[in-house]
Amino acid sequence: MAAVRSVHDLHALTLQWHSAASCVELEAFQAWALTMLKPVIAFEGAIWGLDAQTGDAASADADALPLGSVHLHRIAATAIEGYAAWRHGRVALEGGPGQVARVSIADARWQGERHAAVRAHAQRHGLLHSISVRAVDAAASGPQFLMLSRSAQPFNAAESRDLALLAPHLMLAFATRRRLAVAQSHARRRLTASAALVDLHGGIHDPDANFVEMLRREWSDWPGLRLPSSLQGVALRRAGRPWRFVGEQVTADFSPVHDMFLVTARPRHAHDVLTLRERDIAQHYASGMNYRQIAGALALSPATVRSHLRNVFAKLKINDKAQLAVFLQ
Repeated sequence: MAAVRSVHDLHALTLQWHSAASCVELEAFQAWALTMLKPVIAFEGAIWGLDAQTGDAASADADALPLGSVHLHRIAATAIEGYAAWRHGRVALEGGPGQVARVSIADARWQGERHAAVRAHAQRHGLLHSISVRAVDAAASGPQFLMLSRSAQPFNAAESRDLALLAPHLMLAFATRRRLAVAQSHARRRLTASAALVDLHGGIHDPDANFVEMLRREWSDWPGLRLPSSLQGVALRRAGRPWRFVGEQVTADFSPVHDMFLVTARPRHAHDVLTLRERDIAQHYASGMNYRQIAGALALSPATVRSHLRNVFAKLKINDKAQLAVFLQ
């Protein structure tokens, strides 16, 4: 078990987390941050979740929300099955946001039929002793939930105190890292682009200032907390794969980040109707290459290149290479 740490040690750790928000990659941040926590609070496994944004008044109780994104540390993925109900039962008994729930499943208060599901879940997945906390990010990034577990010894009051002090910094550092990822994506695109992180339930997290208004160009009456319904099912089916939505007014690129998407939306351009292959060939042609040169560069036949270029000119309703170059700019 970790020794009791000084306030100086705790402050040093929080400074490391906040400093790393600008340099550790988003997909690696949670694993790295938990590794830094272990010398302070000894644990074997962890579940670190970001709750989905549902936009449903009936889901105002954040403990009942599904997990929009979850990072598992040395815990099997099957532990997530039925996890929302299990977590709700524990946290509802122990306290609200910012209060640490300290649980040893053998304690008398967890006996009886009422908590049978909690006991079964904990025993099945080795979550015999745990401490957990939920914190709400004031900047509307969504509630986060962190649970640390171990099998040998219960967590003590000092460890609960340390988690209560550290968790807000840990979660704020992660929220900062997410916002920086959104800002960096925006900076790499045109000034007219906007970005946000989106979970597989369609919940929108950390949007930049113009993201909602950008999507409202396509869906004028869209409320804004979750993806428009026409995109939600596609996002779930295409989890882990990049894809693009091309609408009447807006084009949105979905890039996988862990179990979420980094979404960059911008006004639709005429060349968005082109496939990736057509766009690649068009860019080569507009740069001055002829059919045979393009065919050699892309391992295609000249006839295939010619066919793709016919499609490009038809889709863009243009007639010559000069017009194509203007479109591609």
